[in-house]
Amino acid sequence: GLISPSSDSQLSSFSDNDVLFGRGGGTNKHPGNIKFRQVAKSLQEKYRSSLSKARKTEISTSVLDLIKSNGGRFLEINKETGLWEEVPMKRARTKVAQILR
Repeated sequence: GLISPSSDSQLSSFSDNDVLFGRGGGTNKHPGNIKFRQVAKSLQEKYRSSLSKARKTEISTSVLDLIKSNGGRFLEINKETGLWEEVPMKRARTKVAQILR
């Protein structure tokens, strides 16, 4: 995608591997979000049956790593610029944990 000169984290486009944050049907139908849900669903049982927080963190990190290893990023629209930007890793991990619960 094209990157604006002002910041490396701001993007004007995204790929089918990216996971898009945001409300609405558009993000749900995005190929990267569909893949993300499939990956999370395949690990959901393991996550739910894990008793330790460390193990749960390990599983959510493996989801993040899998998305990233396929060239995916976790993106949201910057309300001020209207451009896509990568979310902080902590927020991405929170999102993964939500979907695994």
